[in-house]
Amino acid sequence: MFGHDGEAVHVSAPAVPGGDQRSDDAAAAPGDEKRAGIPIDESGEHLGIVRSRAVGASRDLPQVQDGAELLLSRRSDVELSRRGQLLVPRLRSQRVAKGNFTMLELDGHEVRLSNPDKVYFPKPGWTKLDIARYYVDVTEAALVHVRERPTVMKRFVNGIMEDPIWQKRVPQKVPGWLQTGTVAFPSGRTAEELVANDAAHLVWAVNLGVIDFNPWPARRGDLDHPDELRVDLDPTPGIKWDAVRRTAMVVRDVLTEHGLRGYPKTSGSKGIHVNVRVEPSWDFLEVRRAALALAREVERRVPKLATAEWWKEKRHGVFVDYNQNARDRTVASCYSVRPTPDARVSCALDWDEVPDVEPEDLRLDTVRDRLATVGDPAADIDEHAGSLEGLLDLARRDEEEGLGDAPWPPHFPKQKGEPKRVQPSRDRDRPTHRGRAGDPQPGGPPPGTRTGGLQRGFGSKPRTGQGYEDEFED
Repeated sequence: MFGHDGEAVHVSAPAVPGGDQRSDDAAAAPGDEKRAGIPIDESGEHLGIVRSRAVGASRDLPQVQDGAELLLSRRSDVELSRRGQLLVPRLRSQRVAKGNFTMLELDGHEVRLSNPDKVYFPKPGWTKLDIARYYVDVTEAALVHVRERPTVMKRFVNGIMEDPIWQKRVPQKVPGWLQTGTVAFPSGRTAEELVANDAAHLVWAVNLGVIDFNPWPARRGDLDHPDELRVDLDPTPGIKWDAVRRTAMVVRDVLTEHGLRGYPKTSGSKGIHVNVRVEPSWDFLEVRRAALALAREVERRVPKLATAEWWKEKRHGVFVDYNQNARDRTVASCYSVRPTPDARVSCALDWDEVPDVEPEDLRLDTVRDRLATVGDPAADIDEHAGSLEGLLDLARRDEEEGLGDAPWPPHFPKQKGEPKRVQPSRDRDRPTHRGRAGDPQPGGPPPGTRTGGLQRGFGSKPRTGQGYEDEFED
């Protein structure tokens, strides 16, 4: 493919019906449009055609079927590795002139990727195009967790070294093929959010700076009834990773005993998530109620290891964040790349992997090979939707024993039965006695005590429309 001096050498193959086998002269003037031909596969689907407008020859190659004709300008531009019947080009990062862009044909749509060589992850040198290619490669696995789900866009327009922009609404000018869903928030406002149902939608979002996808736990056909309960295990400061793994195993036991099947994944940050498919028969209030019952049960079983305390000053060990199941709360989806220095991925696991998993092993450059060799442990999650009745029975038992609701996120309206939204250290009339481990006392002051209408604790951090930025760490 390459000559002694690194010049491009044509590698030809018999023409594939429907395929584009044209290859242009690498010495053409800078700015000319270049092309790498990609034939169709046996099912007639395009594997992806790329047209690159750049300085020099094209380097922007998607997955390429064996036998396709390629044109590369330098040996350093690409590394090819064999995976089954596909050759997978992997670019090395380079800075490019402003205005450079690549057009990718995916799922019958042309998707523009501007500044494809912009470095998003400085430490490993991964670029915007590397992220796009990753999502093309893992599309089948990634779509299991975002398909038909409205998704808030967390845009890192200049890479991970700058704070993201949280954007609920798609821009006013979007391609005609772009799919969206209209969602409503506790404030009463609505937003038209992205619904990523194929590789073209994933790459379209990457072009806007999206690195990880944050979908709703409900499908756009019925946004009032979630089909996923999410268990978010978040270690408090100083807690070792092994505590998170051990807490996850307790979560598995509680779910199993209540008739549910959990699918664990690394969060890609500090914690572990456990996704649970449920029948879409309960609203957000009931799903959160079930999640709270689960969190309290986990703490009861391992009180020195886990906590269901909402207030950070009272937490210890691993926080089981039941509030991730409140309406409009989102977490990074499975197979999302996370904005960590080494580009970790929120990766699905088998339960027997959890006790030994190390999150730094699951990165943008390793998860694709893992999928090819190990497969996707969460591939069948949609086939195992369970009932919440077991956890709701547990919630009823808690309530019959006098346990009230637990605090909600600060931007939600005050809920019936919710305790006061005041940090315990600032609440002079909060009862000092406790119920069972991890259970906040019902709200309101003791009988006969007056507070003068004082209500504090709602916070003053900037609103993002999707909660508060520090609530999305995992």
